Amino acid sequence: MPMKPKKNLLQVKESVEVFTPPEAVYPLLPFIPKGVVWESSDFGGSAITSVLRKAGREVVGSHIKDGQDFFSYQPEKWDVQVTNPPYNIKDSWLAHSYELGKPFFLLLPVDALASLSRGKLYKKYGAGVLIIENRVSFIVPSGKANNWFSSMWLIGNLPEWNGRIDWIDINKGDKQLDLI
Repeated sequence: MPMKPKKNLLQVKESVEVFTPPEAVYPLLPFIPKGVVWESSDFGGSAITSVLRKAGREVVGSHIKDGQDFFSYQPEKWDVQVTNPPYNIKDSWLAHSYELGKPFFLLLPVDALASLSRGKLYKKYGAGVLIIENRVSFIVPSGKANNWFSSMWLIGNLPEWNGRIDWIDINKGDKQLDLI
């Protein structure tokens, strides 16, 4: 039975939304399977969407502010989800991502690995982790940078990543593609 979120996304406070900088997306490019990427929390100016499109990927975006609640909406065509979900509902987001049955990459705090409920999901479905060695300077709506925690790309529904842990350095300067 699907897990129901405690709140729908319309009830999420603005203050929990943080935006992904491009340097957190570049190292992910070689790992994303071919096909249409769904950026499921794209407010219309997502760096995830921008970087992926500049890399030649087809991307569809959606956001609750456009009436597209992740828990009740899916684009007609998509093959893999890549997003930075709202952290205050990460458990529900993660469970729903597994339930959708397609590969996903969620940018989460490293401590998202530690929890009984998430641990049950990882054991049931498998998971991989791409740990970002440097703290990501997320952007908050005020425009200020924030980097109060270590981050990772949690990878699910992708068998070749089950049990795999790898590390990336976003400060090396080799951005995979010269996109900026």
